[in-house]
Amino acid sequence: MLATEWGVLKTSVDTTSNLLESERAGTREERLQLLKKRVPEFIDIHGRKAWDSAVSSITIAKPIFTKQPQHVISRAFFKMREITLSCSIHPPLHSLHLGEAPGGFVQATAQFAKPDWKWHAVSLEGDDAIKPMTEHLPSGGSFMSNLPGNGDMLLEECRVAINERVEWECDLVTADGAVEMDHDNLEQSHMDLLFYQTDVALANLKTGGTFLCKFFEGNLFKTKLWIALLTERFEYTCIIKPIWSRATNSERYIVCKQFCGNKDSLARCGRMAAPWLLEVGKIINRLNDEQSQVIERALSRGNEPRKSLRIR
Repeated sequence: MLATEWGVLKTSVDTTSNLLESERAGTREERLQLLKKRVPEFIDIHGRKAWDSAVSSITIAKPIFTKQPQHVISRAFFKMREITLSCSIHPPLHSLHLGEAPGGFVQATAQFAKPDWKWHAVSLEGDDAIKPMTEHLPSGGSFMSNLPGNGDMLLEECRVAINERVEWECDLVTADGAVEMDHDNLEQSHMDLLFYQTDVALANLKTGGTFLCKFFEGNLFKTKLWIALLTERFEYTCIIKPIWSRATNSERYIVCKQFCGNKDSLARCGRMAAPWLLEVGKIINRLNDEQSQVIERALSRGNEPRKSLRIR
């Protein structure tokens, strides 16, 4: 079984408005945040292995892919394969992969790309950065090196350099980047990266191409603005939470297909229609509820006899 894709209606955004609504947390969001705060307490008492075991015991079976390389680089490979199949992403001839190390999305793209496929990938460099697993990467491309700021896409000069180095318009751009996790402020702390990755993606997509990007939760008005703006640039947009994505974490993916060709950077403020916000809110709330339920069930395992938990 594959994950369900949730189609997002197209809308228009009044970007002449400077509106950026104040955030008002709903009960679903508040519940999710409270449950997430309890996870570190569980781990402190029972150990990381016990938490992983508790989550595993209540997680639905993951889809198995018969076609895969001998050495799978990371869980990202399975997430990308699942998204590809669920959302029927067309085989690319050229692709760009942002926030990519160690290389799971590239490796997964090789499973369905066209025969003469060429690719570029970008990730942070440096002693503390995740390293590409070059020995297991497919032929036809490489990770960019010696970018300004060690590949930090928050820097304009880095984004400009990436755009200059991409040698072709891409059929597919993926963005799986993340900043250092602040779980108390997860969605907001990723906002700049979210928009900047998107700007790089749009600059390098060919008309008709596909954009796939990770985001977190979707509760904030600005995240919904980002989604709305993408519906203006693409013919079809959907949100998906892959089964291969850990059920307790806050990541979701947006898949945007059939790029309309507008490469301008996204606006950072605007006004959206209330009915559209309501419909997108239903998708976000459903995903929040599913995440909350899994966390709550896993936490309840802490009340079971200690022998039923794998204690470190």
